[in-house]
Amino acid sequence: MPWYKSGTVSVVLNSNAVIGADTAFIANSRVGDAFRGPDGGWYEVTNIAGDTAMSISPNYLGATNAAGAYALAPMQGYVKDSADALRALVNQFGEQLAALTDTDGLSEGATNKYFTETRVRTALLSGLVLTEAEPVVEADSVLAAAGKLQAQVTGRLPLAGGKMTGAMNEATPVALASAATVDIGGAASNTVTISGTSTVTSLGTVAAGAVRTVRFLGSLLLTHSAASLILPTGASIATAANDTAVFLSLGGGNWFCLEYNRASGKALAKDFSYDRTNLVGPVGDLAGIPNGAAFDSGTINATRYVKLADGTLFQYKTVTIGGGTVANGNVFKSLSYDMGYLAISPVGDWVVASYGISQSSGGGWAGQQTFGAAGTWGTWAAYTSTAATGSITISLVGIGRWKL
Repeated sequence: MPWYKSGTVSVVLNSNAVIGADTAFIANSRVGDAFRGPDGGWYEVTNIAGDTAMSISPNYLGATNAAGAYALAPMQGYVKDSADALRALVNQFGEQLAALTDTDGLSEGATNKYFTETRVRTALLSGLVLTEAEPVVEADSVLAAAGKLQAQVTGRLPLAGGKMTGAMNEATPVALASAATVDIGGAASNTVTISGTSTVTSLGTVAAGAVRTVRFLGSLLLTHSAASLILPTGASIATAANDTAVFLSLGGGNWFCLEYNRASGKALAKDFSYDRTNLVGPVGDLAGIPNGAAFDSGTINATRYVKLADGTLFQYKTVTIGGGTVANGNVFKSLSYDMGYLAISPVGDWVVASYGISQSSGGGWAGQQTFGAAGTWGTWAAYTSTAATGSITISLVGIGRWKL
C-alpha cells in the first residue's frame, strides 16, 4: 500500500496528539502503522480518533509545528493477519469454492433445498391462519399477511350474507346539457342531470350493462326509437322538471329505459295521464304530443270556446242586432252585422253555422253575408217570416281544429 501524505499535521513537543488538516486518517491508516513526523522521526500510531485526530507513541520529540508535512506508512502486521484469515478460509472451503463455477456446481444439503420455481408453486401454505383480521404490519410474513387479508375480506363480505356498516357513496352527479345526443355513458358518474329543452334522440355509446340514473331539470322531448332509445309505452316522452329515469345500455348505442318516474307522481301510461287536477286547464302541444290538460275552455273576443287536447275546437257566439227587419222579397231581412273575431284562429277546415235567432215576433234564421278574414266570424244577417221591429239575437257555432 502507498504511504498516506495528504494535508498537514499539527504536533507539539512532548505531546502524543496529532491534529490533521485536510486529512482522512480513518480510511488511510491503521493502529500499528508508522507515523513520520515533521521532525523526521518515526512513531507508532496508537489510536485513531477521527479523520483529523490520532495518537502516537512515544510522545513527539521534535519542535512544535502547527502545519508540518508528515507520512503514514503501513506496516506488515495487519497484512499478515489478512493473509492468515484468507489461508484459513481456503483450508475450510477450498474444495467447494473450486467446484462453484455456478449454482449448479453446489449440491443441495439434506434439509436446505433450492427455492426453485416448481417448489414455490407447489409449496403448502402450512401455518396459514384465516381467523385473524388485524391490520397487516411490516413485521408480518407473507403467509401471515395473506391470512389477515383473507380474514378481513371474509369478515366484511361473507358469502352467506351480511350488512355494510358504512355508506357506499357514488360520485357526484355529472351535469350535461340537452342535445340530439347526450353522452350519459361517458359521464364519470352513475348519476346524471340533463338541462335544457333540446330534443334528445340518443344517449351515446357505452358497453352493454352500464346503468345510469338521470334527473331532468326542464321540459324536453325524449324520442322513442327501437334502435337507440327504447321508452316505456313505446312512445316519445315529454319530460318535466325533476322527472327521473333509469337507463340500461344494450350496447351499440342503444339504451333501454328501465323505469320513468314523473315528479308529479302520475303514471306515464297515456291512458292514465290525466286526473282531476289536470283534466281541465291550458291545452298544449309539443312536437305533436299533447302536454297540457285534456280540455280547455274560456271566452276571448266575446266568443266562447272549447279546446280539446286532440286538436278539436268548438266556438260559439251570440250577438243582438238592433233596428228590426226590412222587406226582402217574400221574407224580411235584418241589417248585416260583422260578428267580429273568433276566440282562437282555427287551422285547416272550418265550418260555421247559425243555430237560431231570437226575436219577439216570430222565428227565422241567420245567413252569412260575407266571409271574414282569417280568425273572424264574417258578416251575418237575420231572416224572418214577418217584419221585426225590435232587436234580433243571432247565435253562431263553429267547429274545426286548433292544430292539425
